[in-house]
Amino acid sequence: MPSAIYNAEIDFNLDGAFTSSYENISTEVMSISFERGKDDELDKASPGRARITVHDPNAKYVIGNKSSDIVATYGGIYPGRPVQIKATYTSTYTLFYGYLDDCQAEPEKKSRRALLVCID
Repeated sequence: MPSAIYNAEIDFNLDGAFTSSYENISTEVMSISFERGKDDELDKASPGRARITVHDPNAKYVIGNKSSDIVATYGGIYPGRPVQIKATYTSTYTLFYGYLDDCQAEPEKKSRRALLVCID
């Protein structure tokens, strides 16, 4: 039985297409988690979140890295960039559409990961 294919994309140039260089980050994704809804039925619903952990051996997602391909191409990694996560299994389903809120590089060089925090 075939499994779903997942795509994670960030619209760095704000053109709405998610097709420019470095915008499809799917091959770098190590894990994705989602948080939605509320903790208690009487609580207010809080914004949904997606946390995307990416393999980042060249520090491409480190905000201050001037040699990053993303920084060189788009001028930086800025909050508010649209993010979409989709799954394809016979049809394509949008699992998350929101905005980049924060980009956190893992402090250890060994880990070579970055955490992209997104909100909807």
